[in-house]
Amino acid sequence: MRLSVNLDTYDVTIPKADKAIANSVMVVAKKLAAHTNYAAEIIRDAYGRVISVNVNLPSVVTENEKSQAIAALLATPGVSGVDIGYIWTEVRPAGNFDKYWNTIASDEDGSNLIVASGAVPSRLYTSNDFGVTWTERQPAGDVDAYWRSVTSDADGSNLIAAINGGRLYTSNDFGVTWTEQQPAGDVDTQWQIVASDSDGSNLIVGIYYDRLYTSNDFGVTWTERQPAGDVAYPWRGIASDADGSNLIVTIGGGRLYTSNDFGVTWTEQQPAGDIDKQWRYAASDSDGSNLIVGVYDGRLYTSNDFGVTWTERQPAGNINTYWYSVASDSDGSNLFVGVYDGRLYTSNDFGVTWTEQQPAGDINAYWYSAIASDADGSNLIVGAVPGRLYIGS
Repeated sequence: MRLSVNLDTYDVTIPKADKAIANSVMVVAKKLAAHTNYAAEIIRDAYGRVISVNVNLPSVVTENEKSQAIAALLATPGVSGVDIGYIWTEVRPAGNFDKYWNTIASDEDGSNLIVASGAVPSRLYTSNDFGVTWTERQPAGDVDAYWRSVTSDADGSNLIAAINGGRLYTSNDFGVTWTEQQPAGDVDTQWQIVASDSDGSNLIVGIYYDRLYTSNDFGVTWTERQPAGDVAYPWRGIASDADGSNLIVTIGGGRLYTSNDFGVTWTEQQPAGDIDKQWRYAASDSDGSNLIVGVYDGRLYTSNDFGVTWTERQPAGNINTYWYSVASDSDGSNLFVGVYDGRLYTSNDFGVTWTEQQPAGDINAYWYSAIASDADGSNLIVGAVPGRLYIGS
């Protein structure tokens, strides 16, 4: 993870030598975190004045050490702010090719990952070492498929993978073996969205322009749910809290609904007012209180009270844009959002302020629906459509 330490270049308390500026920042970080393999980068303005120092923290730094380092840096004379960023590494599950990475999931520490490329028929892959190495998995056999959605429980052992125009599969052994599930019967269908609680027992899945189903026994049996009544809808977004009781689902060209009783009853929520919107993806923290949702050609919204009230957020400025990818850490403080044909943004204060991230460089990319975070927001994985897959740490 990268700390960008912003310096007030006009403050007389700042050492005049570049080396002294860098050292004053590095000493604080090293003293608190007790690690020695830091790397620093000095950033200057157009006049050659030092304006910031980037400190790359090793992955072994704990969340508590990071918080202490930030607090101490903010108290250092001449430091005007500290932004948290990520060091990005391209990973290649399918080789050195652009792919249509459109679905990703992570366990709680970021070690176990599952990814799939599905805009064109392709394969599905898992990693158990933070994305360093990958194994192809074949839930549907040795065939390419339109993988549409995947999800994981907290430790990465229980997985769901869904095919658009095909079947739904679950695994309880980290993706080694798979079982076909049939919530809608023994038919191929347009599986669109899937979500899981923290142990993989409570599941919710949805079919595009069709129905929603929940399971409380790891996918063995299923119950149809009707948030918007006995009507087929284009379900687009879905998220679950840690125990599966608090759920959120969205409709493209419709409304947004939450449930606090495992999907038995539902309440319509209106982040953008009493109108239909092109809702896309949704994310939830571990207890369902902190939520984030986005609108295609619209705005981004967060809630900290289970969806009762909402606040508009503007990572890209006061404009409508194509919000697709959203993700949250376990307490909702660290949020991650992506624009379709745009940029990627992160927040570490529940969505109040945002920092642009550039995994693929200073260019727009199609951040579709492939973004996932570990429990504390320190490990990310994102994918472009078409493009590459990146790990941020």
